Amino acid sequence: MKPAPNRNDLVGKTFGSLRVVSFSHKDKGSRTHWLCECECGKTTTVEAYNLKSGHTTSCGCKKYTEKYGKDIIGVKFGRATALRQFVEGDYTKVECLCDCGNKFITHRCSLVGGHTNSCGCLQKEVLLKTSITHGMSGTRIYEIWSDMRSRCNLTTNQNYYRYGGRGIKVCSEWDGLNGFANFYEWAMQNGYKDILSIDRIDNNDGYSPENCRWSDMMTQCNNRRNSKFLEYNGQTKTLAQWVRELNLNYTRTYHRVFILGWSVKSAFEDGFYHATYNPE
Repeated sequence: MKPAPNRNDLVGKTFGSLRVVSFSHKDKGSRTHWLCECECGKTTTVEAYNLKSGHTTSCGCKKYTEKYGKDIIGVKFGRATALRQFVEGDYTKVECLCDCGNKFITHRCSLVGGHTNSCGCLQKEVLLKTSITHGMSGTRIYEIWSDMRSRCNLTTNQNYYRYGGRGIKVCSEWDGLNGFANFYEWAMQNGYKDILSIDRIDNNDGYSPENCRWSDMMTQCNNRRNSKFLEYNGQTKTLAQWVRELNLNYTRTYHRVFILGWSVKSAFEDGFYHATYNPE
């Protein structure tokens, strides 16, 4: 078996205003996409061809510079009015005054791109109105719904780059003011239990009734984007499942198959070394 393809050949390279951070995914057409950080601070996923050809050189912030110019002082974006603009490190930031009276600082790209339109008070008002309507704020299922929206919609969420940053979105049915009620109804009709977690069937698609299910931890681990599937004795399972079933050392088996290029049969049968199972 050939070694796994090198997915780090663009990491660290710069294309215009974009710096490649890591491999993101391959789409249905086998086109490689990379997670990039724009000099404005926003992360985005870009197809390799568009990076190398120079077709994509920013997250889109350049078009906003053309629209608003470099000086946006006094311009209002939603509830936020730009007070001053400054450079911090490699990023351009803006101090804003929110309609509620709070001052806050955000990335210029996030402001002019419409991702930031208040100090956070607008989202809090929406969530408060929603929680008052259904009376379930603080419950486990409400936290699942809230966390789902946060990692897809908020650039400040520490996991945004794995979800919203690579195009994963929450469907309109589950988002907005009536989002939780619709999500709750779907959950109750599709096997929700407190011991289960929400799982996307296709990890490259968003959160929607058609692409989600309630799964235990093992099912989710086997459905991860980085799961390694191997065929052995006519059966196909993840590497994590094989090493657990055969009581093999995960790290050594991974190294033999994906680094050294051993066949699966040789890696599994050339000395049954036993060790504690290390999950994928």
